[in-house]
Amino acid sequence: MDEIQTVGDDHNAVEQLGRGIPEGEPGSSTWFNIFIDTLLVLLTRVPSSVLYIPTNCFADDVRLMAKERVGLQYLLGIRTSWAQIYGIH
Repeated sequence: MDEIQTVGDDHNAVEQLGRGIPEGEPGSSTWFNIFIDTLLVLLTRVPSSVLYIPTNCFADDVRLMAKERVGLQYLLGIRTSWAQIYGIH
């Protein structure tokens, strides 16, 4: 595992990086775009009868809107399954 230098109260502390790429590392924005794209691809496959408007995304913010509560629950289920696959809690 990689080690990263922490910034905070103890500037000399080193933490283990369990997964991912530290923010600010070269290429981290490219890897983030590849990563988040997997969620957006799943959301674009949702039937238009469920969505109120297409899913919107800006940076790391994703807006989910549905015509009815059950549709929103469906979208959240997709997001939750995606997060579990990638170990996001």
